[in-house]
Amino acid sequence: MEVDSVKEMFSRSEENFGVKYSNYIGDGDSATFKAILDLKPYGDELTVVKSECIFSTKKEPNHECCPTGPESWCKWQKAVALNRDSTLEDLTPLLGQEMEEHLLPIYENLSREDLLERCLGGHTQNANESFNSTIWRLTPKHLHSGQKIIELSACIAAGVFNEGYNSILRLMNQLDIVVGNQALNFAKNTDEARVTRQNRMSQSETKAARTARKQQQLEDNQLFEEAEELLYAPGIAD
Repeated sequence: MEVDSVKEMFSRSEENFGVKYSNYIGDGDSATFKAILDLKPYGDELTVVKSECIFSTKKEPNHECCPTGPESWCKWQKAVALNRDSTLEDLTPLLGQEMEEHLLPIYENLSREDLLERCLGGHTQNANESFNSTIWRLTPKHLHSGQKIIELSACIAAGVFNEGYNSILRLMNQLDIVVGNQALNFAKNTDEARVTRQNRMSQSETKAARTARKQQQLEDNQLFEEAEELLYAPGIAD
């Protein structure tokens, strides 16, 4: 997505704004920059140059926030740790003063304490993804399902996700289905197995097995898509 977006911006710069972007400011990832070079948005007339994001100069070093020590990626901090003259390091700024005036406020805004405090709770949306996967097990994304089926799957998934398979037993009662001992034991054993499985998944030795299962699931989904034709995929509406 990032690569395609940048390629589109460079391709339309002349038509929409009458300008040519001669520099691309990016981090260490070279995939996007390589895509721009391969695209040649301005032909052979202008070759785009990559500029790394850095604000320090030899006269005004700004490395307080850089990691210290001889293994630091910061040349200035590394030179200090190795007792070398940091002024001899190649710290030529790749961004002019005019660019710093625009980018530095953005950096300072993203470093605000009130913004960073939002991360202290260690919150995660993994629970949402887990709930979604519970629905997808009932109504796989690669197979078509009507509105009623989706609504029923969402309701069943909500019950299972929050209360386990006991919610299925209560649903059966509402439908006047007799719940016997076998169904009760099945729900109990399934919920206990789910807790045990979740605890085991947190251990490092199970990571390889999870990766293998995910790969197998992807291969199975591919077979389903080939059998049912493509019903769900990025750009399918194009």
